[in-house]
Amino acid sequence: MSGVARIFLDTNILVYARDRSELSKGPFAGKLLEDIFLAGRPMLSVQVLSEFFWTVTRKLAIPLTTDEAAAEIRRLMALTYVAPLTEELLEKALDAASAYGLPFWDAEIFAAAKLHHATTVLSEDFQHRQTIDAVTFLNPFAPDFARSEILAS
Repeated sequence: MSGVARIFLDTNILVYARDRSELSKGPFAGKLLEDIFLAGRPMLSVQVLSEFFWTVTRKLAIPLTTDEAAAEIRRLMALTYVAPLTEELLEKALDAASAYGLPFWDAEIFAAAKLHHATTVLSEDFQHRQTIDAVTFLNPFAPDFARSEILAS
């Protein structure tokens, strides 16, 4: 596995891409996802898709309908590898929460990425450029983020 297949997408990137009221991060996230999907098949998890549905149907200033959110989830499932929520992942998340002091939901993101051999998690919820057990967290909205870090030129 190499390149885009080693990228794990967190919920916030997906949400920004669909948030019609987010005039700055929204278009940036949409273009970044478009570039990633054109380059290959990144990964995310069942947890990410579940959080996405809840957030875009309830938390956005202009929420998606249930049907719009379901259609987007189906599109994302076709464009990505979806890591399942398993007992092994849950155990890894529990261990990570304890070992690294991660909030549990973030520990599940880390665990899914680690168990499925991602080397990079794109998220604004972790410390930018932090590496835990060979998984690096990048905030694509950080001023020093460059697309070339995750996409081949």
